[in-house]
Amino acid sequence: MEVLDIPKVAAQVKMEGMPPIPKPISVSPKDLRRGQSVRYIGHLSGGPRYGSNGVVRDTLMRGALVDLGLSGRWRIPFHFLVPVTRVA
Repeated sequence: MEVLDIPKVAAQVKMEGMPPIPKPISVSPKDLRRGQSVRYIGHLSGGPRYGSNGVVRDTLMRGALVDLGLSGRWRIPFHFLVPVTRVA
């Protein structure tokens, strides 16, 4: 094991045999369409809950209007959205 120093956060222990966790890939305007399922990955105070799933209602210049069910409809920038893939 080796200790990785992450500035201003905490020390993270790297365990042997554990695969690295990839960062989520955000969507771009050309990847998004109405009716598509997306997940919110932002951490904003007063905003939707991290990991909330929703459906794209409309695409905007820099974001999308997403219906998050009981959390309501939000205008969310593209870099806070990732597509939800369905597994059969």
